[in-house]
Amino acid sequence: MARQTEQYPNGWPWLLAVTVYLSGKLLVRLMVTAGEYASRTTIWLDIFITIAVMWAAVHFARQVRAHPDSEPGRIAWANRLCGVAIVAGLGLLLLRLVPEHGWSTGHWSYDYRK
Repeated sequence: MARQTEQYPNGWPWLLAVTVYLSGKLLVRLMVTAGEYASRTTIWLDIFITIAVMWAAVHFARQVRAHPDSEPGRIAWANRLCGVAIVAGLGLLLLRLVPEHGWSTGHWSYDYRK
């Protein structure tokens, strides 16, 4: 039985959305100074959401690659967007580990007076 492309949705708009989300979140966390520490539940929830969105980027890129007949140029863009999403997600996870206040804030800089 042949696969019908109507049954499998194209993940192109979702791949674009999760890439913009992760990249934007990374830019905000790098440029905005944090003003307070987050609770432990919020920290772990944020880490889980970041990993889940990275997984979603890989999943949506696979969906785009599964339909090369729609537009062949999109496969290369899907690979690039997936790479950008993974690098942004890893950057968000590394922000938790690098600065001394990073685990609690998720931001590059922190100011308690803010």
